[in-house]
Amino acid sequence: MPVTARGAQGVGALQMDVVYDPATLDFEGVTAGPMLEGALVESRSSAPGRVRVAAAGGAAVSGDGTLFSLTFAARGASASSTPVTIERARAWAQADDLEMRVDVAAGEVRLVAPAAGGLPAWAPFAGLAAVGLVVLVVVRSRRRHMRAAG
Repeated sequence: MPVTARGAQGVGALQMDVVYDPATLDFEGVTAGPMLEGALVESRSSAPGRVRVAAAGGAAVSGDGTLFSLTFAARGASASSTPVTIERARAWAQADDLEMRVDVAAGEVRLVAPAAGGLPAWAPFAGLAAVGLVVLVVVRSRRRHMRAAG
C-alpha cells in the first residue's frame, strides 16, 4: 500500500501513525519509496492496529510521488474492505527544521479472493490485500515556534 506525497516542498523528516483494524490486517513492514531514497525509514508498533512510521535523512523531499509502501497480510474474509488511516502526521523542513503543515486523506484496503493455487500451502490468510492508497499531502506553510522566555 503506497503512501504518497503531493506538493511536498523541502521536507527533511516526517512521522505518522498508521491505524488499521488488527482483526482484518497484519502489519508486515515498511519500505522506502523513490522519494525517500537514501533516507532512514523505520516503523514501530505501539499497539495492536497502530504503527508509527518515521523517516529522516537523505535529500529534501519535494514534489509528488511515493514516500514509502506499507505491507499488510490479510486476515479478514475476502470481498471485504477495511479503512487504513493516518493520524498525528508531522513533517519538518530540511532547511530550518520548522514544522510543516500536513493534510491527510485516508485509504482503504480491499480483500480479494485469491486465484486457484494463488496462495502457498503455508499461507494462513483467507484473502489477499489489494492495493489501496493513502495520500499524505505536505503543504509549504509552517507553524510558528514559540520562543523560550529568557
